[in-house]
Amino acid sequence: MIVSSSRRRFVRIVIALALAVFSGALLAQTSPKKKIPPKPAAPKIKITQMPLAAPGEQIAEKNIEGTVSDAPKDSRIVIYALGDRRYVQPWADHPFTSYSRGKWSAETHGGYEFVVLLVKPSYKPEATTSSVPDKVGGEILAMDRGKPKR
Repeated sequence: MIVSSSRRRFVRIVIALALAVFSGALLAQTSPKKKIPPKPAAPKIKITQMPLAAPGEQIAEKNIEGTVSDAPKDSRIVIYALGDRRYVQPWADHPFTSYSRGKWSAETHGGYEFVVLLVKPSYKPEATTSSVPDKVGGEILAMDRGKPKR
């Protein structure tokens, strides 16, 4: 049986196309997929213990304590206690609380409510204020608030 040259050319083209499609499918299965890195978790801060002491000049018998997670290494904690207004804790000349291994603790004066802020290093806390931020954003990375159970 004699096969024409145009038919042979057609068969070669079909075979070449089939091989190209098969090779492409095989490469697509074996090539590594680009992995999208997971989005970093948002920083969190939580109060786990608050003193029951009423506001005043004296340091409360118990510390205020809590946890922090996914915080940038250079972040800081600022604590406010509510009396007749909000006072930075423990003292105006010592407004930052440090943390280690996800835990923090600080002496504090008593208060009707406590607000803890996880902040960027550029945050400048006021010694006293009539209000504190009520949402996360800007220099505030995370926050928690709580009222002692009396």
